[in-house]
Amino acid sequence: MSGNQAPTVEGLLSVTSDLLAADSVTEIAAAIDDAADDIVDDATAAVYLYRDDRLVPTNAADSTQSFDIDDDHPVPSAFRTDEPRWVDDGRDGRSDGVDVGERAVYPLDSHGVLVVSVDEGFDPSPTDRRLVSILSTNATAALRRQALETDLHEREASIRTLHTEMRAMLRAESRADIGQEITDAATTVLDAPAAAFLWDSDEGRLKATVADETTVATSTIAMDGGPAWTAFVDGETRRVAAPESMPLAGVAPTASELAEPIGHHGVVLAAPSTVCDCDVEVVKLLSANAELALDRAEHADTIHRQEARLQEQTERLARLDRINTTIRTILKDLVRADSKAEIQRAVCEELVAADHIAFAWVGHRAASGEGLHVDAWSGEGRGFLDYLLDTEDETGASPLPVRVAESGEVIVVDSVATSDDFAPWRGPAMNRGFRSVVCLPLSWNSRDYGFLELYGIRPDGFDAGEVTVLEELATTVANAINAVERKEALISGQATELELAVDDVDDPVFELARRTGCRLVVNGVVPRSDGSWLVYTVLPSDDPDPVVSECDRFVSIEDAEVIRSAPEQSFMRLTVSEFTLVETLGNHGATIQSVELAPNSGSVTVTVPPSTDVRSFVESCERALGEISLQRREQTSGIGTVGDLRYNLENIVTDKQFEALQTGFANGYFEVPREHTGEEIADKMGVSGPTFQHHIRKGVRRILGLVFDDGRE
Repeated sequence: MSGNQAPTVEGLLSVTSDLLAADSVTEIAAAIDDAADDIVDDATAAVYLYRDDRLVPTNAADSTQSFDIDDDHPVPSAFRTDEPRWVDDGRDGRSDGVDVGERAVYPLDSHGVLVVSVDEGFDPSPTDRRLVSILSTNATAALRRQALETDLHEREASIRTLHTEMRAMLRAESRADIGQEITDAATTVLDAPAAAFLWDSDEGRLKATVADETTVATSTIAMDGGPAWTAFVDGETRRVAAPESMPLAGVAPTASELAEPIGHHGVVLAAPSTVCDCDVEVVKLLSANAELALDRAEHADTIHRQEARLQEQTERLARLDRINTTIRTILKDLVRADSKAEIQRAVCEELVAADHIAFAWVGHRAASGEGLHVDAWSGEGRGFLDYLLDTEDETGASPLPVRVAESGEVIVVDSVATSDDFAPWRGPAMNRGFRSVVCLPLSWNSRDYGFLELYGIRPDGFDAGEVTVLEELATTVANAINAVERKEALISGQATELELAVDDVDDPVFELARRTGCRLVVNGVVPRSDGSWLVYTVLPSDDPDPVVSECDRFVSIEDAEVIRSAPEQSFMRLTVSEFTLVETLGNHGATIQSVELAPNSGSVTVTVPPSTDVRSFVESCERALGEISLQRREQTSGIGTVGDLRYNLENIVTDKQFEALQTGFANGYFEVPREHTGEEIADKMGVSGPTFQHHIRKGVRRILGLVFDDGRE
């Protein structure tokens, strides 16, 4: 050491100023080296900085070696223990080839180590040692200041970059675009591989927002408790040093894993070389802004879907309102219509008046089951109808009306352009602007009156609500046709009488004849409001007790009452929960004239309107009942007239009036003297005496009014 200490102190003060003014680690190291010679004669200094588990000299040209942090050497040992030491070269041994006497090794906090070497033979004094200690303290402060400034500059740069990226993120509109912006921002700010993984609610997984193989190694996050999945589930930051595997691509083997949750939306995953607190803060800030952007996009998407749904509902309601208006007009036409053709024509014309229906037609299948017949049509599409009928046998596929006739079910084609069911007729239909189709059966009480087919001008032109309304319309049209046919038959006085042979019909009255071995003649039936039937039968025996006893064994026969007995015959009234034979024939438009049921066979005589397709009628009844065959067919007159009034009272009086008249007649109410009083018959019917008398008088008044034609009820 020099003999004068003042220059040494001045040198120390000077180096302190240099250290405070240094702008880089290199300048700090140079200032320390200069200061070592000022405070200790002929001394040299070296600064070793901690980098990736090694102590590396700041001067690349320095011949001194670098050290592994775990080396058994004074330099790494001082760093590990954070204790300064003076090392005698001869005592501790050296391997770096530098010929020096002693060296001072002082740790510089977490930044590295300061090594001051003196010439061989120089014995540093306590003052020299104290000055070296002060130098290390100043060097530590300078390095700490430099690290803080560097960290601050890097943080400022990261925040500036992050702000730029976040502006782009907030401008993104879709979830996918926001995910891409998150990936780009994390990659740029951290200068490391990164990607955003967002929750896919459909698949129930975290999925990468980018499919680039240079960014992600796998497209989903495994639900195995790894850092990324745990961060998402727990909502907390996760960082792991050198994990075994990562879903990111291009990751160094020694990289760390940093996972930050993005609320309920997903997680941002990065793989920097090391994870510092600054990285965590930056990623947290990125995640917070990403959550805001995704919340905004989610809210906007919700509003958009609500608006689209509201718009769709508004359009649907508008269509339903228009179709309901059309249907109200059709119903008025049905009331005024006097013929089947008038009904069919009115339905087609009114439906085409709706702005979304281009063409409508009503038709039926031929009685032979082969070929379609047009009954009425309206709209710009007659050419297509001709094509449909001309090519019916050539396409190899059944047109919609044929399938509807066979199944009795509605068929809807949402898109003519894509439906395989409509492929054979797609070209001609598309050329005429047809984009959707609905075909509906015209059926009333199991009787087929053909079909109604509509063609829409737009895809999905007939939604579920509209189809429901159209189904109700089709049923109403079929009912109107049925009523017109009955009206025509009544006015004309003409009918077709059919005698049907029945066998093996699942019917309680038929089964009663089989079990008892008796022939039952049904001379009256009355439907009741609860769905049951009153059946008036005649037995060719004056001993009805065996039949009454057998009735008790039937669940479907609720009551059996003997009205009166006469020589060789008995009159009974059965209350049955169902009368399948009569109900089915009535639902198919027939009026029951007579029913005779024997143990092994039966015969039913009915009348149907003259316009009825008898073959279709018999086939339809056979499908519903089983073994039925036509035995006789002839045209008759008098349906609905006074001469045939017995079989057509249901067209004149109400059900209650008919029941009162039928029950009263069967119980001798109209005999002189009366066999039963009104009170007794009312009790049988389950009504009061005055009610029975009211129904009797009103029913008789209606019949007499028809006979004398006075126009009053």
